[in-house]
Amino acid sequence: MSDTSQTVLAIVSASPLSGHHLYEALSALMVLATYGQAVQLLFVGDAVHSLYSRSDAAADTTADDTISPFKSVHAMIESFEFYDLLPVWVAGQPVPASTVVECVAVALDQVRTDQFKAVLTW
Repeated sequence: MSDTSQTVLAIVSASPLSGHHLYEALSALMVLATYGQAVQLLFVGDAVHSLYSRSDAAADTTADDTISPFKSVHAMIESFEFYDLLPVWVAGQPVPASTVVECVAVALDQVRTDQFKAVLTW
């Protein structure tokens, strides 16, 4: 992990089925990135299902078949590379085999939240 003293850690746990909650969380993080704030995204819990590619989400037998991000959230996640939000950290679950964006598995107990400028949770 590189220098994180000026980086905001954003922990996203909202399910793709949480509707506008997930959409608004990602929108806020993208606004921070737009104005030059370094943001490190950490997806945990049900939020990891948002990272599946559409074909992989349909093939995942461990997840509820109805879980797939609605189009606007999926499009936002696809645009992370343009906002320097990659790689996305995934904790608590294995990284999906086929993801929309670059993902890296991290151990949640090894993430030093005190080294970040701020920690946001959604």
